[in-house]
Amino acid sequence: MAKTNIPQTLLAFECSNPVFGTTTNPYSSARTCGGSSGGEAALVTLRGTPLGWGSDIGGSLRIPAAYSGCVGLKPTVGRWPAAGTRKIIQGFDGIKAVVGPMARTVAEIEFASRTMINLVNEEIAEGKFAADYVIPLPWKEVKLQPKLKIGYWVDDGLVKTSPACARAVHESVAKLRELGHDVSEFQPPVPIWQALKIFSALSSSEGYKQLLGNLGPDPMEPSMQLVTLGTRLPGFVTSLAATIVRLVLGDQIFGEIMAASKPKSAAEYWSWTAARNDFIEAFYKTAWEKEQYDFILSPAQAVPALEHGRTKELSPLALHTILYNVLDSTAGVVPVTRVDATKDAAPADYTAGSTGSWLIEKRVYGGDNPAYDAAKMAGLPVAVQVAGRRWDEERVIAFMRILEDNMGFK
Repeated sequence: MAKTNIPQTLLAFECSNPVFGTTTNPYSSARTCGGSSGGEAALVTLRGTPLGWGSDIGGSLRIPAAYSGCVGLKPTVGRWPAAGTRKIIQGFDGIKAVVGPMARTVAEIEFASRTMINLVNEEIAEGKFAADYVIPLPWKEVKLQPKLKIGYWVDDGLVKTSPACARAVHESVAKLRELGHDVSEFQPPVPIWQALKIFSALSSSEGYKQLLGNLGPDPMEPSMQLVTLGTRLPGFVTSLAATIVRLVLGDQIFGEIMAASKPKSAAEYWSWTAARNDFIEAFYKTAWEKEQYDFILSPAQAVPALEHGRTKELSPLALHTILYNVLDSTAGVVPVTRVDATKDAAPADYTAGSTGSWLIEKRVYGGDNPAYDAAKMAGLPVAVQVAGRRWDEERVIAFMRILEDNMGFK
């Protein structure tokens, strides 16, 4: 058994810290393996271990799996034990972290999940795990119906998804239709980017005092700077800066997210908790009750693996995975293709007409050194994300296997 590398404080999707340094991507030493469970994903992909465990509060398991080219599953809160883990912010339940498996294949994910869930349920029957909030729900053997109803989305409203990651979804959709499934584009009842605003508001509610207090004399990693910026400034400065971003720079979305990222009173925290609950209710009523989807397919992230240091300015790109932490949905990632320098090149006017955050999109696609460059990214794995209902781990895994078996990723 080995403990693998993680980012400073765990609240980043790079994998670097002042103690052990930087872990690189299995496909390119110039790029990050993702985080926070980045070292584990890299080790799994490089066959250093057949199975790994990671935590996930905003994509910390799924992003490294997607970046590194392996498979990962984020269970619903309470389905998987978290005994032995430590919270980075004690007492915080606004968004709950979970533990889940990473492996090279979906079959290994299924084996790990079945084994762990059944073992835990045996111990629940003996009165254990009461303090770990694990629900008594044994593993269920499932067989998916021949014709599934699947929703999909490509863009989150914050940043236009890159050609490579959009192609991964569209090719998966085409294959699923070829297999006889009913696939339609999902129209969310609330803009997806609102999940990031809710996540930022809740997670920053006490000003990250516990989180930043753990740094001691260590220098802050660049990946932490944008995440914690709003809480490190006086409240009136954060509010003023957010207003300037919205009204002067004309970026309404980023301005709203920035304004939400500051310390809050108890009443403000409760208000954001209510906003989270309303968001969950609206999404669930539309996706699972009105549309009756079996699963929802999306990109794992707007871009493939970033170069080291890029999350200093691009931490909001975690939105695709954060969505399902806010919703507490079962979600997994599975690689389906690789970046193609020709197919996936972004034209100069790629973001023309976009209604997202132009400040973030400019850093992803604009300038002399954009974060997304299909030529430099050629060969990197590209994953899709699969989401299901709460407590639906068995069915989500079964659907992930359909994608793995039919998309031909090697």
